[in-house]
Amino acid sequence: MVNRLGLLSTEHLTLIFVTTFFLTSNAYPISTYEGNWIVNQEETEALREPYKDNSKKKRSKFKPHVSLGGLPMPGSNRQKAMSRLAAQSPMVLRSSKMTITFEGDQIHVRYPNIGHEILHKGEFRGRKTKWSRKQIKQTYRTTERRVTKTWSINKQGRLLVIVKIKPNESKQVITRRVFDPDSLH
Repeated sequence: MVNRLGLLSTEHLTLIFVTTFFLTSNAYPISTYEGNWIVNQEETEALREPYKDNSKKKRSKFKPHVSLGGLPMPGSNRQKAMSRLAAQSPMVLRSSKMTITFEGDQIHVRYPNIGHEILHKGEFRGRKTKWSRKQIKQTYRTTERRVTKTWSINKQGRLLVIVKIKPNESKQVITRRVFDPDSLH
């Protein structure tokens, strides 16, 4: 380890250098996401897909109710958990600007005039978030729908945000938005 002069050997210095490089490069592995982003309307419109309802079964208003001796059977009259408030679209779909910053194991996303959200790495309050150099991904589920949000940088250096919303008993809706770095505007 230490030679006569009190210095570390070349092998140990190399090991320390590689370990330090590895640890610091993984501390913020996706710093390319940091900064201010503005929606690119032309690119976003180019990715828009029209909604197609391919379901072939027609929904009937008739719902059978099963009862035995005048008592309803469990599961025959299921009621949905409905809130009085309609579920809003995620903030990333409602905003034309956003700012992304990293702080430890959290990503702070601020949407001017709308609000902000904090993405905690791992599972936090029903939301699962993970990130790598390739993408940031968050999924969560409510009583009414399942939502997946994915941020990734494309080859042109633009931020592509894909939001998948799957309502219960309905077709999944996929929305794509493209953001440019604020420095391009």
